[in-house]
Amino acid sequence: MQSKKILILRNYTLEPIFNELKLKFEKKNLKVLFDYSSYDAALPDLLKIKNSKLTEYDAVLIFFSIESMLLKDGNPTKSFSNYKLLILDTIKYLKNFGIKNIQLFFFFNKQLVKKSLNEGQIDKFFLNIKRSDNLQVFNMSNEINLFTSSKNIFDIRFWKSSMFPFNAHGINTISNVLYFKLLQIFKFKFKLLILDADNTLWNGIIDEVGYKKISFINKKKGVDYLKFQKKLKLLKKKGFLLSICSKNDQESLMKVFKYHKNKMMLKFNDFILIRANWDPKYKNILDLHRKLNLSVENSFFIDDSEFEINSINSMIPKLECKNFFEFDNFHKNIDQILISKEFKITAEDKKRDKLYNQEFKRLNEREKQKNFKKYIEKLNIVLTIKKNFSKNFQRLAQLSQRTNQFNSTAIRYDEKEIQKIIKDPQKIIFQCSAKDKYGDYGIIGLAIIELKKNSAIISNFVMSCRALGREIENYFFKYFVGEIIKLNINNLFFLFKKNNKNRLVEQFLNENCKKNKKIGSYFFYKIINKKKDKNKNLMKVIYEK
Repeated sequence: MQSKKILILRNYTLEPIFNELKLKFEKKNLKVLFDYSSYDAALPDLLKIKNSKLTEYDAVLIFFSIESMLLKDGNPTKSFSNYKLLILDTIKYLKNFGIKNIQLFFFFNKQLVKKSLNEGQIDKFFLNIKRSDNLQVFNMSNEINLFTSSKNIFDIRFWKSSMFPFNAHGINTISNVLYFKLLQIFKFKFKLLILDADNTLWNGIIDEVGYKKISFINKKKGVDYLKFQKKLKLLKKKGFLLSICSKNDQESLMKVFKYHKNKMMLKFNDFILIRANWDPKYKNILDLHRKLNLSVENSFFIDDSEFEINSINSMIPKLECKNFFEFDNFHKNIDQILISKEFKITAEDKKRDKLYNQEFKRLNEREKQKNFKKYIEKLNIVLTIKKNFSKNFQRLAQLSQRTNQFNSTAIRYDEKEIQKIIKDPQKIIFQCSAKDKYGDYGIIGLAIIELKKNSAIISNFVMSCRALGREIENYFFKYFVGEIIKLNINNLFFLFKKNNKNRLVEQFLNENCKKNKKIGSYFFYKIINKKKDKNKNLMKVIYEK
């Protein structure tokens, strides 16, 4: 389970929101520890934290309410002046210690305190705060509007009694806002969007109105389905996979796409997989994930039926589910909710659906060939292995961040860290790309080696799941091990840290290495020579130094 530690600096109550957030993260197998400052002494509390302890936090979130300061002294001008100083001093202090992720959330609500204060002046102050790589500033009012158009999120009674400004709707909305923001800290990204069809992609139920009378406007709900489809089209271009899971006949579904093809933004072939039948939806959803070899944690399900949402939540609790009508503005802003500026779109992302279609062709080939060796030979696989290649930082970082099933230590690297490793004379990076007769896999393998006198440690070995099961990982491993041995290395070790997702790595190590020792949570394996390779010469290898 991934874990993060977050410090919350605030001058009002936030525990109900973050308690709900904890539950949301647990469903994703993510653990978050929240530490809070006291109400009226956020900066003094911050100054008390030892420097070494402060740098342990993965992020610092700042929530300073202007309203609480107004309540304290009743002078708007004086309060705002003190407020500005408090924020600027806090940011300056955090930056001096090189905190990687500082997020400042601000909002002002006149419902809570009946005092005049120039809101334009407030907005100007926050707009003028200089953003940087480690400082983000969010107007909470704007962020809330992504989820709901309702202004009824505050409760003056809670504010006066316990310094907590939100009602139940507010808790739900704010927790959703923060949830998607904080997923960025985990480098978490959704990959698959699973959509219901009736009353989600269009207005109306096919069996009730017929495929010809399906419409794309729901005046009562204020929904323009074509605009929603346009958003989904954008997400597809950004690398999301789209799929349909609908209680319908597939034939009827196809008729909608065919009959309304000149009107609809989405086409039938925009969806990587479609499950239209009368089976329980959770079964179809699990089947989709098996077919795509994806984890449910990285998927997002949208339906208009609360019954279906509850049913799937009970059967697949780790799947993110949203009712299409749950939030007033959800369907309007889905692209902004799911895509963060923090996530860079790579070439791999943009061609993901193409890669999956190629994969389906390979699977069909496998079904035709009873003999595994013949199947691999038929694919005509060509591997290209590069050593310390000074490009592709973005993809290599992405590979380390998103790969779980075959990641030997689960260490995540960003682009700067990859560049640093390549420049380090005591370290080597090998990368592996592959192609076959059906298409290009792209970069699918990464190995990081640390050199120590006449010894070497494979500190991380990562393989994309789409390359597994075709001997590619074995060929890549043998080749870079051979290159390391050429450096007069006497002892070669493989570093492994076990978790609940990387069992494939453990299996691989047991076949190719010998367990040597354990230090803390890490296992050291010694590389051994296999007696005979049954699958020799199955693919071509090109090595580029």
